[in-house]
Amino acid sequence: MNLHSLRHGLLSGLVALPFLAHAQEDTTPSPFLDPATEVEVDRWTRSLNLALRGQSFSFDESPAGFPLFAVNMEQQLFRYLSLYGGFHLKVNLDTFGGQVGTRVFFSQRFHEGVFVSAQASHSLIEVDSRTDGTRTSFGGVVGYSHAMSRRWLFSVGAGAQTTRTRTETSSPSTFAPCIFLYCKQAAPAQEGVSETQSVEPVLHLATTLRF
Repeated sequence: MNLHSLRHGLLSGLVALPFLAHAQEDTTPSPFLDPATEVEVDRWTRSLNLALRGQSFSFDESPAGFPLFAVNMEQQLFRYLSLYGGFHLKVNLDTFGGQVGTRVFFSQRFHEGVFVSAQASHSLIEVDSRTDGTRTSFGGVVGYSHAMSRRWLFSVGAGAQTTRTRTETSSPSTFAPCIFLYCKQAAPAQEGVSETQSVEPVLHLATTLRF
């Protein structure tokens, strides 16, 4: 699997997204606010979320995945409901993928207070030079988001997810030496496929810039 161009594209997007978010200075009123609370509730309906998401151990015998750094754009759909999507990567750049999810808030201020979220994700992984595969997860998180300023928030959460990991390993080809003009045909490479399923606890830390 050649992920070289994908790595450069995702890293470029990671650098550009915060600047795009800071450029959004409009504070368009949300159509979902009650007149009685409109003065007190911030009017931003979009946000940029930078999150660290992962698990420290697995309920099953399969190995748990490593923490992932995720970037999401989130849009308020209704007063307490939002939809988000983005991409994620691992620090050593051997895992890339995307995710979509939704969050429900239980406070008068959007993006603040207790929330529950559900997320589905899919990742491309490289184990080594001969082994690559995919990782698909679906899970939920219960968390709390606290405002540090009018635009910036910090959130923590915990939950669980089900994960299916599929890897393919190619054996190296064996090359036979040539004697004069006769070369023995090389043995074809063999492939091994492995699939595992696990249930994992999830830890979630995020910083949110709303605009």
